[in-house]
Amino acid sequence: MITADAGQSPVALTASSVASVSGQPQLLLFSISELSSAAGGGLAQAASVVVHFLDAQDIEGTKLGATSGIDRFAQAQT
Repeated sequence: MITADAGQSPVALTASSVASVSGQPQLLLFSISELSSAAGGGLAQAASVVVHFLDAQDIEGTKLGATSGIDRFAQAQT
């Protein structure tokens, strides 16, 4: 799961792959479609991005990140 917040509202997405680019400095690579709701403002404008490494116990979170057109943080705000 990839998350970021540029100050407007947080964004999240499920990445199918993440690759290591460099150990020093620590750099990771992931790609998303420009059509993704996460690609606009939040992700593109964020100063930092967090990569969450998930396992099978986190399947609901990965489904949430992969669902289009929803507020992925709605439950967290209640």
